[in-house]
Amino acid sequence: MARAEFAGLAAGPELLAAVSSWVGTRLSYLPGSSRPTDGAVETPIDFHAVAEALVGGQWRVVDATLLAPRASLVRIATGRDAADTAFLSTYGGAVDLTELEVTAVTQERLPADEVTELVSLR
Repeated sequence: MARAEFAGLAAGPELLAAVSSWVGTRLSYLPGSSRPTDGAVETPIDFHAVAEALVGGQWRVVDATLLAPRASLVRIATGRDAADTAFLSTYGGAVDLTELEVTAVTQERLPADEVTELVSLR
């Protein structure tokens, strides 16, 4: 399917932009719609995560949701999916998460994100 959809595009920035756009126009980001055990096949998505692709010998970040400027992102965890990057794991017990708050503050405006620009996370 991928070969048919992206035929004629050589590996590189154009292919990366085309794949990101394809995903972004076909999936909806709906908070509360995912379960902790969901993987990439079960959509719509609830977790906001980005992917990285090796382009020209460098890892480049892709965010098909366009929810955050990629140049302003900070790497929190690296893994294949939410199971690899969980902020909490329990083994053999019951846990109730009653509250969670994450806050980020910036004194300057976030930069605009040009989706065709190649961006690497630091």
